[in-house]
Amino acid sequence: MQLKTLAWSWLWFRRGLRRELRIPLAALALAGATAGGVALFSTQLAHTVERAAGSALGADLEVRAREPLPDSLFELAARLGLQTTRVTSFPTVAVHGEALKLASLRAVAAPYPLRGQILLRDSPDAPAHAVVGVPPPGSVWAGPALVAALHTHVGGTLKLGRKTFHIAALAVRAPGVELDLIGIAPIVFVNRADLVATGLAGNQSRISYRLLMAGSPAALKAFRAQAQSMLPQGAELRNVEDLAQVGEPLANTRAFLALALLATLLISAASLVQSSRSYLAKQHATAANLKVLGASRNSVRAIYGLELLWLSLTASLAGIGIGWGIARGLGALAASWFNLALAPAPLWTLVAAPVAVAILGAGFRLVPLLGLALAPPAQVLRGAAGGRRLTLVNLAAAALATAALIAWQGAESPHLTLWTLAAAAVLALWIAGSGYALLRLLGSAGASLRPAWRYALTLMSRRAARSLAEMVAFGLALTVILLLTGVRHQLVSTWRAALPADAPNLFVINIQSAQRDAVKQLLAGKGIGDFALHPMVKARLVAVNGVPANVWKKRLEAGQAKRLLERDQTLSMRTSMSSGTTMTAGEWWQPSDRGKPLVSAGADWAHDLELDLGDRLTFSVAGRNLTLELVSLRNINWRSFDPNFFLVTPPDTLDGYPTQWITAVHTGNKRHVALDLVRAFPNLTTINVGNIIGAVTGLLRHAAFALAAVFALAVIAAILVLLAALEAGREERRQELALMRVLGARRKLLAALLATEFVTLGAIAGLTAGLVAAGAGFALARWVFDIPAVLDGWLVLIGAIAGAIGIGGVGFGATLRLTRSPPAVALRRSA
Repeated sequence: MQLKTLAWSWLWFRRGLRRELRIPLAALALAGATAGGVALFSTQLAHTVERAAGSALGADLEVRAREPLPDSLFELAARLGLQTTRVTSFPTVAVHGEALKLASLRAVAAPYPLRGQILLRDSPDAPAHAVVGVPPPGSVWAGPALVAALHTHVGGTLKLGRKTFHIAALAVRAPGVELDLIGIAPIVFVNRADLVATGLAGNQSRISYRLLMAGSPAALKAFRAQAQSMLPQGAELRNVEDLAQVGEPLANTRAFLALALLATLLISAASLVQSSRSYLAKQHATAANLKVLGASRNSVRAIYGLELLWLSLTASLAGIGIGWGIARGLGALAASWFNLALAPAPLWTLVAAPVAVAILGAGFRLVPLLGLALAPPAQVLRGAAGGRRLTLVNLAAAALATAALIAWQGAESPHLTLWTLAAAAVLALWIAGSGYALLRLLGSAGASLRPAWRYALTLMSRRAARSLAEMVAFGLALTVILLLTGVRHQLVSTWRAALPADAPNLFVINIQSAQRDAVKQLLAGKGIGDFALHPMVKARLVAVNGVPANVWKKRLEAGQAKRLLERDQTLSMRTSMSSGTTMTAGEWWQPSDRGKPLVSAGADWAHDLELDLGDRLTFSVAGRNLTLELVSLRNINWRSFDPNFFLVTPPDTLDGYPTQWITAVHTGNKRHVALDLVRAFPNLTTINVGNIIGAVTGLLRHAAFALAAVFALAVIAAILVLLAALEAGREERRQELALMRVLGARRKLLAALLATEFVTLGAIAGLTAGLVAAGAGFALARWVFDIPAVLDGWLVLIGAIAGAIGIGGVGFGATLRLTRSPPAVALRRSA
């Protein structure tokens, strides 16, 4: 009996594929392809973005400490299968003849770097070439500014400690150097095997010991979890997300990918709602006929349950295949259009396809289909509806299935997942409520309109349930597209604003007061005149409200906060706040505050040290104490490449203290500006911020493609929702149009009726979607992505126009052929 039931269910499934099961199968396959393909592609993109970000750091993860790292860390990394290398760095003096220059020595051992490449030049004018490796023993790779300051050249020599080295190449860019602005002296790479011979590493108090690692995300996560107890005191464990210039874009890219994935799954669920609606209505009569012919409730349940099994298996296989094809196709597109090789991702990610099909199939199909066995045959055959209770049960099952799928896929972003579920519920209720009110209003006003408008609005208001279902589906799809459009635009605009075309690409540090005019003249001679010099006064925080700093430090719990008290601070003076910086507490000073002992601090800096407005900070500056009152806190825009300082005083407050100056300039296409400055003023330190911008721009290019690609998948899903909604109402529209033709309506009037209906539905759905997307985009920008939030009113207008034209055009084109169906055929189908 079981084999007979199984065979009967297979025949039943094959019959359904030729009729009503095509749309449910497509909807489930879409959900599976979305869950599997988008998950696989998103994983590839996330790994690609992380790999690009790791190229800026030189590794996926690093441990940095002021004392030698224990062997247990290296053993742990080896057990987890991570690739590792050691780096030792510290400031030292490079010598050539009578010339001296402070340099940042970096002793490296192969393999190096673990991510990215080092760019070398054989001369200042030679083309750069990329290498992965370390200098040969006895040789160094030196920064161009260091070579220029020492008045030597490639092929010449320089001395580090007791050892004289051959300059093999100029190091113009190196991972980890560009984004680590702590070591601002010119870089010089030496082979780690030569470090002992220099005699410099024996008693250095400022040595930095680093362990660089690269490997799979799972292994890196395990290392983070297990290494905490092995870290020496004061050691830091960081990845590229901890770097101010790239951490925020990387986190925002991940959040957008998660949002796009959840939104696309939500759209897939909406398409399944539409496809299931008409199918279940037909199956009520079919199930009733089966029971009239003698089938028991259990038999009916078995037939429909096994039909769902075949449907789920077919949809799962189709979803896996389509998902894999989506990921491969987008990967090929990235390689051909953007020269972007996507990182590999495990194929087991595609298991999301059958799991998604199972979850949605159970919620949207299993519960409703099993409920068919409960319907009394006589009631169904008389044409009565399936019952309000059964409808509510079906809706609850569908909602729970959607929530379960979203929660499962968004487990790593619980805040965003909860926000998505809440927003979807509010959106559906808002569209349904506002749509119903508009339909009633338009229906009552339709009597005075032209025939096409009158008939269309009357039909829409009379079958409000179907119109509202379509409106919710259209509105949901449009909302997602508009929302992703707005958020993506805000993210990319924020990134571009942080990196404008005229952003400073050269920092000049250690300018002495007596050199200010001469530096200005040299830069003016190069055609660079739009820049400002900012003062820097080195100070040590020695007391807070009269409490000595060493006592205050004992109150602090975080190790990072304690380290802030152990290092020198930099005070500066400003008349106005730097670009992009905002006030979080207190007020900026007035012109009358010039020279007063006031200070404004970075909000994060003050929070770490547990400081508040009104606190009195005492600094030691060149042996003299300076007490300043904390009057304001600022949220500093570290994403910009303008000079920024944690501690700023009013103008004239620091006059009379030893002062150095810093400036940031945009050199454009003017070459050798940095080298000319160092040759003229050997004490200056220049930082090629153009290298930093290049590294960050490369990362953002990857991130922007990730955003665009996943957005394109959401657009495809939205189109399928539209087609599913149209297919769900196809037979009902066919019957309506056939009846109107019997009553004398011409095809021209019927075509105008369809156009009016879909333009109206699209405009209402688009208007509502624009309002919701504008509000949701504002909330996401402010509370999820932490970027400047703007209430984009254009989304409302764009939504209304896109809904009217897009949905109106697609709906009219997809249903126009219904006006050509012979009335007799259409009416026989309804019989």
